[in-house]
Amino acid sequence: MNFILNLLANESEAANSNANANTPAGGSGWFLWALVGLMVLFLVYTFISGRKRNKKMEEEKARLSDIHPGYKVTTIGGVVGTVVEVDDETNSFVLKTGTEDNCSYLTFDKQAIYQSSNPAEQTETATEEKVAEETPVEERVAEETSTEEKTAEETSTEEKGENA
Repeated sequence: MNFILNLLANESEAANSNANANTPAGGSGWFLWALVGLMVLFLVYTFISGRKRNKKMEEEKARLSDIHPGYKVTTIGGVVGTVVEVDDETNSFVLKTGTEDNCSYLTFDKQAIYQSSNPAEQTETATEEKVAEETPVEERVAEETSTEEKTAEETSTEEKGENA
């Protein structure tokens, strides 16, 4: 920082000496303004990127603290399993991997979580998809057709109202 201040001081001295030597007053003042402008841009960029980084860190912290038994987790090493136990004091969890007959229990730090999913949310989504699949195609086509007809009728009614 001292380097920049010294540079500014030297530049202003040079500008004053040049002003006395048949150059327009403040002839090199543009350099000072350009340097100050760059500094302001740098500070604004740093402030904005810092806020984004803090927001991401808060979201990540909330996601990791939301891990409960039953969650499906993939670790940064590629191990996939189900969370069996969570220890908030040591910031770790126990992961069950393998099949029901031959399973392994591994302890990981919460920071090792790459991806997680709540099985309750997955069952809700699966239920909605099943309902959509169980609805016969003819009913869905009939609903879409009736909606299109209603839209066409409303459009023609509006056009008649505008013409009157």
